[in-house]
Amino acid sequence: MLRFKSSVSIRALEPQLLVALLLAEQVFAAEGIECVVTSGDDPGHKPGSLHDVGLALDLRSKHVHPASKPRVVAALRETLVPLGFEVLFEYPGEEREHVHVEFDPDHLNR
Repeated sequence: MLRFKSSVSIRALEPQLLVALLLAEQVFAAEGIECVVTSGDDPGHKPGSLHDVGLALDLRSKHVHPASKPRVVAALRETLVPLGFEVLFEYPGEEREHVHVEFDPDHLNR
């Protein structure tokens, strides 16, 4: 199941992020876990963030069992990186822990 935190905005998300959401939901579902989007194009990100231009989103990870987190993040990377996404596991163990997904096909050429 795919769910959105009440404060999330998806008004300016680019179509590529829809693909990421559908695939991420499948990855989480394979583990029996709900996929929760905690941030889309809503304000409050660092200057220059791809959130601001609709090319990034954040997924909740703190509800994932600690033993499953590496497997979920690895599966997200395996699924999304070949399509031009970056997948970052940010702030592990902190209250603000999440998986950041952004569409940045140029990173494949770096």
